[in-house]
Amino acid sequence: MITIQDLIAYRVGQYHSSADAWLEYRSNIREACVNADHVLAFLDDVADALRLDRLPIEPSRVGIVSCGVDHLTGNEATATPAPFLDPARAAERFVLVLGTNYAHKNRDLALRTGAELRRRGVEHTVVLVGAHVPFGSSREAEATALGVSDDGVIDLMVATSEERNWLLRHAEVVLYPTSAEGFGLIPFEAARFGTPTVSVGFGPISELRPDDPARATSWDPVDLADAVERLVDDPDATADAVNATLAAGTQFTWDAAAEWLVGEYRRALASHPMPDRSAPPGTSR
Repeated sequence: MITIQDLIAYRVGQYHSSADAWLEYRSNIREACVNADHVLAFLDDVADALRLDRLPIEPSRVGIVSCGVDHLTGNEATATPAPFLDPARAAERFVLVLGTNYAHKNRDLALRTGAELRRRGVEHTVVLVGAHVPFGSSREAEATALGVSDDGVIDLMVATSEERNWLLRHAEVVLYPTSAEGFGLIPFEAARFGTPTVSVGFGPISELRPDDPARATSWDPVDLADAVERLVDDPDATADAVNATLAAGTQFTWDAAAEWLVGEYRRALASHPMPDRSAPPGTSR
């Protein structure tokens, strides 16, 4: 049994060191599907992607085991990231962007959204947290979005779990402009700390949070800024967004994930009965 979390690297060649490396990766995924008795996906959206990309796996051998979202409570230990130890930044208001700089994370759009907010007089720093990847990054697009100035932007690159918790607790909004995911834990983690998330409703995001009141209408920085601005300085809108995310996450617990996984193992075993090794070769019982 194997789990395919998403098909992002399968579909996007620029995330690999060379064309040959990408083709080898794709070949390995297809071979794994052929040899596996059962394939697990996090959501129906990923299962649909397996079918759309014509991976060699019969639908009857695909199961859904979603992640749990209850691993954080909002009461975890925190640590202040170094930039906010500066007294000049101690009370700075900020929008948080979590994730590596893979192109599909659209960190450049987050920067453009921050610039649009500042143009409107909404003075919030954009805090980027995430490793810089060697292939398929948004580095050039981010540099273009920044222009000649990085005012209003903090790029931490890495943060400890405690620093992440501090950022999730103190951010005004988490901006999550991703356009490809296998699941998407960040909105649920942010909600545990009382912070709303702005994202665009597509695929897994809509499947997990179909009634998200903070959703942006598109990946246009103007639309993203509109969604952020609706939450800033509006405690009722913030509470509605957080509560909607928490409510959507009640069905996704790690205990439930374990039960679903056991169920899929049982289904796989029932579909592929073990041979009777007591029978002579060439016979059956």
